[in-house]
Amino acid sequence: MAGKVSAQTGQLHSLCDINAGLNALIGIQQALMQRERTGRGSAVKVSLFGSAAELMAVP
Repeated sequence: MAGKVSAQTGQLHSLCDINAGLNALIGIQQALMQRERTGRGSAVKVSLFGSAAELMAVP
């Protein structure tokens, strides 16, 4: 990358990280609820890229 890094870029990366963390939290809660109901565990996968793309879809 060439050029200066702006303050807005740094804030955007933090927002993507926070969104990925929230997606992970929701996935973990769903997995725990499923385990409580069925007795079977499940895997939780969260993508940082997917979380960033999710933010780009919102107008």
